[in-house]
Amino acid sequence: MNPPSRTTRASEIGGECERALYYSRTVPAEMRQPHDASLQALFDLGNDVEMNVVRRIEEMGISVLQRGKDYLDTDLELSAHVDLRVMVMGLAVPIEIKGLSPHVAPTIRDVKDIRDSRFSYVRRYYGQIQTYIRFARVPVGVFAIENKGTGAIGFIDAPRDDDCIASLEARALRVKEAVARGEPLPRYTGDHCERCPFLAPCAPDRDFGPGVQIIDDSHLIAAIERREKLHPAAKEFKEIDEEVKDILKVMGVSGEVLAGDFAIVASEVERKAYAVAAGKHVQFKIKRVAPLSSDILRGGKP
Repeated sequence: MNPPSRTTRASEIGGECERALYYSRTVPAEMRQPHDASLQALFDLGNDVEMNVVRRIEEMGISVLQRGKDYLDTDLELSAHVDLRVMVMGLAVPIEIKGLSPHVAPTIRDVKDIRDSRFSYVRRYYGQIQTYIRFARVPVGVFAIENKGTGAIGFIDAPRDDDCIASLEARALRVKEAVARGEPLPRYTGDHCERCPFLAPCAPDRDFGPGVQIIDDSHLIAAIERREKLHPAAKEFKEIDEEVKDILKVMGVSGEVLAGDFAIVASEVERKAYAVAAGKHVQFKIKRVAPLSSDILRGGKP
């Protein structure tokens, strides 16, 4: 989990909720909602995506000037870290690299699809690239979008948007002044709140249904805590299990074979068709509503 930042980051400033920007600079790591295993896995893939994009750019004969360029505006307390800068028509153009899932990447055809995306995290990218353009003082930036399902890479031009840049500068100033006063900015509530790392300290109004019941059963709570700790391992097992079976199918394994210390038996299983009778069942969805490390919230020592 990230500690509080001394500046407002370009990667975050494009989000709709200014209170989240305030919290990113004031809330300690132990009070933040941890990333789930799937989201962390996406972050871990970032380096692979960047290497693929750099290789593609070099194959196109474009000169890569710099990998990783930091900017800082001390007056606005605004910072940026640009993935790449390339030389195009005499300009040092900033490139922001994004790896998107197979169901999101095909929806991105031009910069308007990023600016107006139905996904809040994609819309945030627009403010990010405009911040880079502001720092670099150039008329355009570029998104490099990799489809994580196919590996295909596309490039999206992002022309300079002076109105957007002016609004981002005003936002950075509001965050700076709020941090100095120690007063959170107004919250912007929506579906994104469920994924926000500052859900606990922000405590937005949330509807848990009529007359929500409070259960204080230590055995149930302990079982749920154990479930949460095992969830990443269960997800990883499912993914690697599917990968192993896919490899075996591609290899055309049949009968009984040995692989290292493991015996593998392939057999066909006939699945009979059946009808499911209409009826009802109870479905439980369990989601943490406070940080995993919540000693401070429970009155313990920080």
